[in-house]
Amino acid sequence: MKTLGDVIKIETGEQLNKSDMLPDAEHPVVNGGIDFSGYTDKYNSEANTITISQGGASAGYVNWLNQKFWAGAHCYVVTPLPNNDERFLYHFIKSREYNFMKNQQGAGIPSLNRSEVYKIEFPDYDYSKQKEIAEILDSFTSLITNLETELASRQKQYEYYRNKLLSFNENDETVEWKTLGDLCTSISSGRSTSRETEGKYPVYGSTGIIAYSENYSYTNTNILVARVGANAGYVHKAEGEYDVTDNTLVLRLKGQYMLEYTYYYLIEHNISQYAKGGGQPLVTGKDLKVILIPIPSLHRQQEIVSSLDTFESLISNIKQELDARKKQYEYYREKLLTFE
Repeated sequence: MKTLGDVIKIETGEQLNKSDMLPDAEHPVVNGGIDFSGYTDKYNSEANTITISQGGASAGYVNWLNQKFWAGAHCYVVTPLPNNDERFLYHFIKSREYNFMKNQQGAGIPSLNRSEVYKIEFPDYDYSKQKEIAEILDSFTSLITNLETELASRQKQYEYYRNKLLSFNENDETVEWKTLGDLCTSISSGRSTSRETEGKYPVYGSTGIIAYSENYSYTNTNILVARVGANAGYVHKAEGEYDVTDNTLVLRLKGQYMLEYTYYYLIEHNISQYAKGGGQPLVTGKDLKVILIPIPSLHRQQEIVSSLDTFESLISNIKQELDARKKQYEYYREKLLTFE
């Protein structure tokens, strides 16, 4: 058994001034984060390269860059030594990402020492064996990439049609404008403080289901809006028997107005624009009550909802398939890259 230090070389990137970053430049700038730091016209690393975040909250994050890029001062560039397959090394190093992140050092700005990477045990496989395993795992990552591309395309398409279907002129005589307060019997905060993981009934918070409880407070389908925090303004729905946390607003709509139509309109309206405050952004019921909602005929509402439901269902199916493929990849990666 070898170590990674026997099969790779790690080099640190170079600092790039912000003045050298341009919004329309060709090459991404890779530093310590998961996302690109920006773009530049120059590059210092070739395409098809393994990188590891060296510093910051994401220190230890492993990525594969399929384009030329600028490696910054908080980016490790991994180069295979001769007779080692790059893609096999990527899958192997990615499988140890959790260990790297767990071994971050420093309190203020965490960092990953390259010695933590070098000391990882590595199987003594020849190039052909590495290549064989890499091809199996690449077949999964190819499926994942295709699904991610399709998901992004469908989401963009959904947003386009949602905007198109829910844009009304103020002078349009086919719609009636009402405030959200007029459409609701009440807008109030949930009351649950439960954070338990066991229980029969879901507890909805600012991002969806966050816990389960032995008790429930709601039995009707309601629109929920995150009230406070980074997700303030996030719109979602709850149905069945459930409870809602105190950081989420519950919108109880009057029966004559179509809940699903209002739900889609509030998503399109971007409720987060009403959030106030820096550290803990806040959206209040008072803010929501004055929002104007265009009300077309019931038939038109049903047509809009039917079209948008189709997109939401398609996107949900792709997300489920994507999640399943990711789990499948991780399962086989674990099987193929765990050695006695």
